[in-house]
Amino acid sequence: MNVRPWAPIGARVLLAGWVAAVLSVCATGAPVLASFPEFVSSEGAAYAGVLHLDDCVEDSTATDADLVWRVTESAALDIQLTRERHLIVRTQDENWCGVEVVTLTVCNPLGECATQTVAFRVEAVPDDPIIDWIPAQVVGESAAFRPLDLRCFGWDLDDDAALTWSASDGVALTVSVVDGVLGVGPRDPAWRGTEQVVLSLSDSTGRKASRALSYTVTDGVPVSLTFIQGRLFSIEAGETRIVIDGLLRDAIALSATEKAHLVRAEPPFDGVDLALATHEHYDHVTPEFVVEYLTSSRSTLFASVTETVDLLERVPGYAEIADRVVGIPFEDGRSAGLYLAGVHVTAFSVRHGGEGVNLAFLIELGGAKILVLGDASFDFTPAELVAAYGWPNLSIDVAIVSPLWVEGFDGTLVTRGIAPRFVVSGPLLRCPPFVTVHEGSPIPVFVCERVETWILPPRVASSGND
Repeated sequence: MNVRPWAPIGARVLLAGWVAAVLSVCATGAPVLASFPEFVSSEGAAYAGVLHLDDCVEDSTATDADLVWRVTESAALDIQLTRERHLIVRTQDENWCGVEVVTLTVCNPLGECATQTVAFRVEAVPDDPIIDWIPAQVVGESAAFRPLDLRCFGWDLDDDAALTWSASDGVALTVSVVDGVLGVGPRDPAWRGTEQVVLSLSDSTGRKASRALSYTVTDGVPVSLTFIQGRLFSIEAGETRIVIDGLLRDAIALSATEKAHLVRAEPPFDGVDLALATHEHYDHVTPEFVVEYLTSSRSTLFASVTETVDLLERVPGYAEIADRVVGIPFEDGRSAGLYLAGVHVTAFSVRHGGEGVNLAFLIELGGAKILVLGDASFDFTPAELVAAYGWPNLSIDVAIVSPLWVEGFDGTLVTRGIAPRFVVSGPLLRCPPFVTVHEGSPIPVFVCERVETWILPPRVASSGND
């Protein structure tokens, strides 16, 4: 009887001998089950228990293979009964702890049965505090960094109420934490550059988590782009913030708590002026998320192709946010210039791969032009793109494209069909991918980390294509 696979070998022998002694007393008639001891494991362990059922039953009328076993389901445990009659028990949530009791029943071919309960106790293990993703801050010469209420970003699985924040001073930056609010500023108002501040969160037992935060001061009004695993999340310039293809349930790079903050429009997902979705597919937008987000964020405008709006209209609560939803009709080869939340946006109707609908958005913000293609089909020639949309004549600063537009092809789709200063993409196979950069080609920027913030370099008049 293999009761606890992590128990010492001597303990296993004693348990097996104990079961054999119990079963030898009642070795006739209906099946006889031994009384099971409590299984004890630690939170986060691979198994809550493993049991070979043949070692736990005696029946004079049937072989082990002829006996039929049943086990009750459990809300907290994942229970597997194999054909070899091994009972394998795991916790469904690695952070769960507590006691769960299940019932085992065994019947022989004569219909005679025996029932016994078995308890699984998972003991709590202290966890480290957790600091969720905190976005980088990028400001211009005359702007100040936003204070951060750190209580929005830190938590503890053990529900420890005595969490304490601290932060290190930088060389160029001064840092303070007062009543859970982080304040950061440059020591010298003339300072320009980027510096990291290390933030720490401690619980009452002394367990600690740390995270480095990036702060940047540039000349002028910077345009920054924040990506989550290759998918564009936001574009910021000054006080304006735009989210693209970010209101979705399947944002795999976000933790469960971060997704909860997202749908409730809580930091760091607050203050969005405009949310765009290139098309209606599940990996670009979740209609329920859009309705919940706009319900929480009363100043956000949402725009997408009309097929996306059709899905939103079926979601309960849509009527309350309908006045902040803009549907853009898809018309092959056509574009529409729009002012959305004070931002000039041109929507190009560019087919999705497989003939679906998809909008490419050209966003003009902070003096920059950023083209987001979504899942635009790459079944074009550069000449067709130029003829249909004239992108090379628009002085586009950044093109955010599918990896297929820059990997596996000769790159002319981007170079001659769009002609941006920079091309941004996630990796198709590896990061950074192998891409040959030719003279006159846009500079590639590949998003490799879970979350990255990139600052668009300013345009220099004397640099030709730049």
